[in-house]
Amino acid sequence: MGFDYFLNKKSTFGILINGLFHVLDHNSTNKILISKEISPESVDSILIAPNVSDEVRDQKSINLNYGWTDKTKNFNVDYIQPNFITKQIWFPTF
Repeated sequence: MGFDYFLNKKSTFGILINGLFHVLDHNSTNKILISKEISPESVDSILIAPNVSDEVRDQKSINLNYGWTDKTKNFNVDYIQPNFITKQIWFPTF
């Protein structure tokens, strides 16, 4: 979400705000068939590894902009303040 405010014919001020909040719980199971190298078609054992992970992603950004324009010159200033936080917790289970 953002807007531009025209201060006068030559000057413009703008702001842009953006954000995302995301929570993810993910469960998966990995299964690996194990065999001897000399007989790969004969499965010797199976490794099963269940995994549980929780993730929280919080992203915010703010962009401030000032622009000045004349017939022959242009001046533009941007300020960006990003904030990205990602927390991931992995719970191996055996």
